[in-house]
Amino acid sequence: MAELGRRIGIAKSTVAGYEAGDREPSLDTVAAIARLLDASADYLLGLSERSRAVPSDPESLSFAGSELHWNGERLTEDELELLLRLLRQAKASKRERPDPNVSSHS
Repeated sequence: MAELGRRIGIAKSTVAGYEAGDREPSLDTVAAIARLLDASADYLLGLSERSRAVPSDPESLSFAGSELHWNGERLTEDELELLLRLLRQAKASKRERPDPNVSSHS
């Protein structure tokens, strides 16, 4: 508790209050703990079983050792690779589409 408090700039007694459920951390504190532990805030708050956020850029996704589930069933490595290919195709397709807010008439 003392080390966590020191590293994020709060008192040991404050950390103890969080652990005991007597105190609620601020959003800034949750964010600081998430950064320190390299975990998502949703995971720390018990809202997700994934300890890390999913990157929004398909190029930065890596499925090695990942356990993604669909309808309660774990996806296979082949299914994960297929998802990655589909995400890459969707991203490329989006780049190729003309912007509907830009008029093609001069």
